[in-house]
Amino acid sequence: MGDVDAFAILVHLHEPMLHAYVRAIIGDAERVDDVCQEAFVRAFQNLAALKEPAAFPAWLRTIARNLAFAELARRTRESATDPRVFQGIEDVFGALDAIEISDGSERICAVRDCVQKLGGLLKDCCERFYYRGQATLAIAEELSISLPAVLKRLERGRLAVADCLGKRFGREQP
Repeated sequence: MGDVDAFAILVHLHEPMLHAYVRAIIGDAERVDDVCQEAFVRAFQNLAALKEPAAFPAWLRTIARNLAFAELARRTRESATDPRVFQGIEDVFGALDAIEISDGSERICAVRDCVQKLGGLLKDCCERFYYRGQATLAIAEELSISLPAVLKRLERGRLAVADCLGKRFGREQP
């Protein structure tokens, strides 16, 4: 029973991060809970395969990423699977892994604060994509800019947020 209790603590600590991560990939708020729940179930079932406990957040994201990509394939709609977009998502969440905070909600608040510091169209693109779950193509059409411009703004936004998080928590970003 101790394993179940310990895993419940892991779920509590990592659930906000996983929800944000999956939402960034699939952009569909209705499916995020299902994908996250399945990721936690699979993580629990395969917990013995995890060799390094410190790698749990990255390992959990890998499980969730695979499930999210499978969900995207089922939906066959425009999504954020461009390799540059995905790498940026990984960079931000990897930066959060390095920050030792006992309360996951502090991480979420820190990300929100850093996004609020972004300027103009950079902030607008990031809020539309990450908070509202808008597809990149829809953002480009609404803002009358090209899809590559949207992708570049999302990339710059992620780098700025990762830098902001590093400064806020006293860590240097690569």
